[in-house]
Amino acid sequence: MEREKLSGLQVMNNIVDEKTPHFPITNIVPMKFIEVGEGFGKISTIAYEQFTGPMGKVHGGFTSTILDSCMGGALRTMLKYNENFNTIDLNVKFLKVVPCNKELIAESRVIHLSKRLGMCEGTLKDTENILYAHATATFMIDR
Repeated sequence: MEREKLSGLQVMNNIVDEKTPHFPITNIVPMKFIEVGEGFGKISTIAYEQFTGPMGKVHGGFTSTILDSCMGGALRTMLKYNENFNTIDLNVKFLKVVPCNKELIAESRVIHLSKRLGMCEGTLKDTENILYAHATATFMIDR
């Protein structure tokens, strides 16, 4: 079946199962969807030193990119094959300095879905369940 004819959940499951390539941004920012379900997404990532800013800390853009991608993936699971979306609002609360060279897990859930809008929330934690960031996003859906 052509990718265009798959539901969003089927597309995301194919990405997790590595039957379909991850999104092109994963060539720049290391992230991999490791689990999805209806309205849910989970990404594994590592913030390497190349993602640090002038103060030697992981740049907020790295964290924002991971969380936006994870929440977008969760929303994708709720859409039909011909439906698309764009982020219209992204709010990230940075709670701790994100560590370099350590596995991180982003998880997200759809918290609202209407005809034109999807809203999600997400977290970025390490494998010891330490919370580094919390985010919410609103997406405009093109049905």
